[in-house]
Amino acid sequence: MENLLFSLNATIPIFLLMVVGYFLNKMNILDDTLASKLNSFVFKVSLPLLLFVDVSKSNFKDLWDTKFVVFCVVSTLISILLS
Repeated sequence: MENLLFSLNATIPIFLLMVVGYFLNKMNILDDTLASKLNSFVFKVSLPLLLFVDVSKSNFKDLWDTKFVVFCVVSTLISILLS
């Protein structure tokens, strides 16, 4: 449950910005050029900054799970080889 809350705290603010942008575009307050620039800003500046702040607050010694990390690495390698 803690991991779910961590993930939601990292993604919900970005999702809400996207929803606000969608409605501002529908009301013709934002044009496509500005929306494109704001989208670029969100994904190149805001999201990395938000993720950095969230990760910097984490205690990796308490969260580290070797079995899970090995599973993720092996799964990734298998899916790369299969593709």
